[in-house]
Amino acid sequence: MLNLKNIARRFITDKSGAVTVDWVALTAAVVIIGIGIVYAVFGSGDDGVNGLVTNLTSELGVAATNISGAVATTLPTSGGS
Repeated sequence: MLNLKNIARRFITDKSGAVTVDWVALTAAVVIIGIGIVYAVFGSGDDGVNGLVTNLTSELGVAATNISGAVATTLPTSGGS
């Protein structure tokens, strides 16, 4: 029983994971503040965040199409046109 008390005491006084917990809490706070800023700037309706997500999705689709089109074309030769 004495050994169990020593193990419990060492576990309670151990500080090795405290830095990890601090970084997780700090990262969560930054993410939450970032989400709050996005909603404050863009709003929450169709003109707000939903519109932002729709526009980003559309632009990424256009960019993907342009990249695949650019890869499919041949490069110009070194003699002019």
